[in-house]
Amino acid sequence: MKKNTFLILFLALAGGAFLRFHALGEKTLWLDEINGIQGALTPWPGFWAAVRSGEHPPLFYLIHRFFLSFGENEFAARLPAAIFGTLSISAIFALGKNTLGRPAGLLAALLWAVSVVDISQSQNARNYTILVFLTILSLNFLVQAFSHKRRGSFWAWIGINTLLLYTHYFGLFVVSSEAVLLFFGLFRSRADSSRPADFRRLLLGVLVPGLLFLPWGCFAFLRQAKEAVSYFSYYLEPKSQSFLVLANYFAYGLWDTFTVRYPRSPLIILGILLAAGTAGKKRPEETSRTVPVFFPAIVLATVFSLAAVNIKVVTPRNLLIILPALYLLAARGILVLSGALLDRLGGDRGRKHEFAAALVLAIILLGRLNFTTLAQYYNDGFHMENHRGSWKQASGFLKENLRPGDRVLAVQLPGTSRFCLEYYLKRDGLPDRVEFTDDFKALKNYLDRGTPVYLLVPHEDAPPRDPVLLQIFKDHWVAARHYHLLDIYYLDRPFRTDPLPVAMSRVGKTATPTRLAAGDFIYSSGWFTMNVFQGRYTVNLFNGEFMAYYFFCQVPGSYSILADVRKEELWRETATIELILDEIPIASFPIEKSSRWVTGGSNSIYLTRGYHNLVLRVTGQSQIYRNLALSLSGITIVGGK
Repeated sequence: MKKNTFLILFLALAGGAFLRFHALGEKTLWLDEINGIQGALTPWPGFWAAVRSGEHPPLFYLIHRFFLSFGENEFAARLPAAIFGTLSISAIFALGKNTLGRPAGLLAALLWAVSVVDISQSQNARNYTILVFLTILSLNFLVQAFSHKRRGSFWAWIGINTLLLYTHYFGLFVVSSEAVLLFFGLFRSRADSSRPADFRRLLLGVLVPGLLFLPWGCFAFLRQAKEAVSYFSYYLEPKSQSFLVLANYFAYGLWDTFTVRYPRSPLIILGILLAAGTAGKKRPEETSRTVPVFFPAIVLATVFSLAAVNIKVVTPRNLLIILPALYLLAARGILVLSGALLDRLGGDRGRKHEFAAALVLAIILLGRLNFTTLAQYYNDGFHMENHRGSWKQASGFLKENLRPGDRVLAVQLPGTSRFCLEYYLKRDGLPDRVEFTDDFKALKNYLDRGTPVYLLVPHEDAPPRDPVLLQIFKDHWVAARHYHLLDIYYLDRPFRTDPLPVAMSRVGKTATPTRLAAGDFIYSSGWFTMNVFQGRYTVNLFNGEFMAYYFFCQVPGSYSILADVRKEELWRETATIELILDEIPIASFPIEKSSRWVTGGSNSIYLTRGYHNLVLRVTGQSQIYRNLALSLSGITIVGGK
């Protein structure tokens, strides 16, 4: 067993590091990340005042400031989170080895290495992975100091708890829960003569970090707690649903998965593992189950007791401090179940292979619990992070395409989107090129004067429904890029009176396969893709018409018109999709209950030079629009001679 420990731990660290550092700088920064960056980069004369008014104690900002000194970018901002997230893998192994034994520690390290929640936080420029890492170290030094009687570990425990308090205000839950554990003598037997000394050490271990934190805490914590009570709308309440929210967050990395149809089998499996890890008989290599069993229980009892008296300041993310203990219990549950299985199959002879069997069982469970969610996280991270818009990509697009004389209007952007977009515009040197407004009057004025305009609107309003804007769209050439939470429309000359502006090709072209000449219609749309279209379009949700498109064909010839349609899970009925060109049906294809993606269309459609109208019509589904059950992911016109 000892011979393989280093190899297994190395593989866990290497794999966990790869998952945490992979594509670390690609995602757009979001509100809380930007707030942290701006606070950390405040010039020294005003740094401490800025930190006092920030969300967190100063240690987080100091660490952030050091790494950002190498460059203000996404990778540098998230590097501390990724480093501490990786270090947590070895820390949870050490904690497991000192409490539940070496096998449980190794299995917990493997589980933690592929934890979707910790990976997502390791790619988030916040202080949660630092909080979790210090929590694991604190629990480990606590066990060594009071169970193994190591004096150096006692002073290390005090130092780590001080750092915890200066990292995140919810470090108070860690320190207070550890104090409860020690106060009730859960580490010592009642007959132990060293109890008085332990209580004196407990008092010292609580007072020293508290006194060291007092200079900061008396000024900042009360204000932060007061603001948190009025600010958070997603805190945990003393309800049974809160436990489901918490379980879904720990399993999938989402706060609201009780409203989403995710499989419940992973939650059931985790529940079985936790039950087996809590109730199983004591194993020979174990020292104590006190930490993994009682620490989460005390934290949860404290949180929900505060919530019961209307002090609701805890979100699922704050309770990541209990997740390492739960992973240790799950690892122990795997050992207990594999041992029970081997007892039935081979008795004492089978026990020799218990860890190997547990390792195989752990790999099978990881495949069921984590790999699917990990694939979703890396391939479609927005389904897990709906708050993270594509402001970085939008600002980069404007920087690349803006020309002298172009105007940029941002209309009706929510405060969060505007704040994040302004950060990237400033970073890209475009703060003075964007005008923020609440209506479309300025847009009409610029277009009437012949000034091209980039229009930025919230994605929730796309396609735009405003009557003034729809009329503008009918009258002008339009190209668009649809980003997450933000859409950019480029509007230029009148549609029917002028030829297609050259800029449309620059703005609207994509890698969509086509042999059309510049100026022909190219469209790719939908919630799930990066969208670009050229030409004028309107939206029609009446009489079964899902969308209607007006486009200009510059080169006459034979074309293939294809449509890709995605059906949501909420849609339980069948439907028929029709493509209608210039009021003449050209193709129809069904979508069955079991279908998710359907492609249909027509080949060899002759298009004359001029304007054409293409309609996607839906029949057989009366509630399609209310449920948002159908999404057009792409219409492509290819071919031409």
